Amino acid sequence: MTGHPEQWSGQRQRDASELREHLLSAPGGDTMANSTTTSGSSGSDSGSSAAQQRLEEKRREAEAQGSGAAPASERWAIQVYAALSSSLLTGQSAAAASFGSIAVDHIERGLGSVPASDGQLTLFLTAHFVGTTLGSLVCGALGQRFGSRTLMLAVTPFSLLAWLAVALSPSVATMTIGRLSLGFLTMIQMSANVLFISATSSPKYRGLLCNFMEMLAALAVSATFLVGKYLVWRHAAVALGVGFNVLAAGLLAPLPADPLFLLTRGRLEEARRALLFYRGADADTSVLKERAVTAAAADERVEVTSLGARLRLLRRRSHCVPLLLLVVQYVVYCWSGAGVVQNYAVVLIRRVGIALDPFLMTIVLNLSRVPITCLNSVLVDRWGRRPLLALSAAGMAACHLAMAASFVWPAVAAHRWLPVASLFSCMVFFALGIGPVTWLLLGELLPRALRELCGGWIMVLFSLLTVSQLQLFPGMLSTLGEAGTFALWAAVMLAYLVFMAVALPETRGLSIEQIERLFESPRDGAQPPRVTSPPPLQV
Repeated sequence: MTGHPEQWSGQRQRDASELREHLLSAPGGDTMANSTTTSGSSGSDSGSSAAQQRLEEKRREAEAQGSGAAPASERWAIQVYAALSSSLLTGQSAAAASFGSIAVDHIERGLGSVPASDGQLTLFLTAHFVGTTLGSLVCGALGQRFGSRTLMLAVTPFSLLAWLAVALSPSVATMTIGRLSLGFLTMIQMSANVLFISATSSPKYRGLLCNFMEMLAALAVSATFLVGKYLVWRHAAVALGVGFNVLAAGLLAPLPADPLFLLTRGRLEEARRALLFYRGADADTSVLKERAVTAAAADERVEVTSLGARLRLLRRRSHCVPLLLLVVQYVVYCWSGAGVVQNYAVVLIRRVGIALDPFLMTIVLNLSRVPITCLNSVLVDRWGRRPLLALSAAGMAACHLAMAASFVWPAVAAHRWLPVASLFSCMVFFALGIGPVTWLLLGELLPRALRELCGGWIMVLFSLLTVSQLQLFPGMLSTLGEAGTFALWAAVMLAYLVFMAVALPETRGLSIEQIERLFESPRDGAQPPRVTSPPPLQV
């Protein structure tokens, strides 16, 4: 802020006064505000403070009802609504990836009136993953600028246009451009979905609500293949584009922005109202109160706007360690073999001499993940993250070893049911732990000060690892063989068990702020600087 010193001093006093008002407007705010005053209060002050607190509680209840915020007994329904609405866009991303195989199958069969060579169709399939990689490069900056909810809504009409561009394309070249655009846009929406759910859900329900992404992704893939079974790919593209985007936009429009985004922008009053909306009148606003006390008492406003300043925040252990844990988690997620099993299931089954209908195989394989993900939703907040991850990794390692044995020993290969059972069991164990919990950890472990920026980095890593795994799999089969490939994936799972036991903390029941404190060290000093954008702290 520029101006004369006396002007800045006056503005500072006005800001401090406004921030103290925020203390009085938050649950328990009277107590915290009184703790910042001098100790010369008389005994009569405590009586008036108690009366004032009762009045403030009544005022807050009336304000919550007048602003549309749900009471505590109804906040569960609102959080479910928000999670389902945003997770439709993650389902759209999964549907867009699966749509490529449907379009290629129809074009090869002469449906859709688009002549294409094998090289053009391969490029068309790869375009989606190129688009997701490009989208992951910008999703962090866009989320930081606009917030997760606003970003999801803003991208929705462009996603619909990308679907229509694919459906109306006169050639494979324009189809490829439309598919690349669709991958770019859906990756932005998916990354925003993760941050939105983690910021709007309470710690008690966060594990369950984050699983909606995995469930809707599995259902979306199955629905995509069902649509492709009965509709030509052009009509299927229109149906999928309209269905996902119109429904998601209509459901997301009434919701406010997520509280964490508003908090990082210094909009404390809007953040408080958002918390009341999503979590009821008894929402934990301790973060807002701590921020207001610090700013009102010391007037510490550290603006971190440049990329270099944000990167320097990674020197803090509380920021660096969670990011490294997420990097390892996503390496394991992408190189667990589950993605290859899902996309190459028919190829793998045919290699052991069993022929299955490709559409039926894909539909059943994805539908098998839904009930297991529902089971994970119940257990993740009861057992915790680590037990489910350990069970998932151990089960997938056993399935991979069974597949490797079926390619090595004839006695094992004689049981034709074993490869099919191993593939399905692998996806079951994946859906029980590593699949949904990885996305849950993304929302929980990202440091608040670098939430959108680091989230974008993780999405870049996720895209690159996914593409590399799918592209390298044929080469792995030719060099390592089927047995060697599955043995490698089993080794990855066993190594992950050791890593998880040593380095990954349990986050069940903890708020985002409490999780961040798990990684703090004495060298970090006081609270990290607040990330704002000019003008600072506008309330």
